[in-house]
Amino acid sequence: MFFIIFMVISSLIMPVLMIVFGNMLKKNPPKKINGLYGYRSTRSSKNMDTWKFAQEYCGKIWVKFGIVLMPLSLVVLLFTDRSYNFISVIVILIYFVQIAVLFVSVFLTERALKKKFGN
Repeated sequence: MFFIIFMVISSLIMPVLMIVFGNMLKKNPPKKINGLYGYRSTRSSKNMDTWKFAQEYCGKIWVKFGIVLMPLSLVVLLFTDRSYNFISVIVILIYFVQIAVLFVSVFLTERALKKKFGN
């Protein structure tokens, strides 16, 4: 049972972090363009308008995606009667989906920046 609990918790880390950091970016974005905290890209760092927009936009996306990923991460609980190897494969697939969602959020944010501010 400890293995199942560990796998569920580990698969929930990414959605929880997306919701927490997404809310931070939405509600309290970094005040200055920096290299440590916030959504950082060449396009978002051009000026303060692009910076603020990117923080809020990416924050909204992360919260939405985190909420959607949360039930997906709990799908591990449906397979508690299976082998550890099977559960491990399911969790690895969930990790890949979560990573793909992070890449999608970058694509969506960059596309929104380009649409709103141009090149």
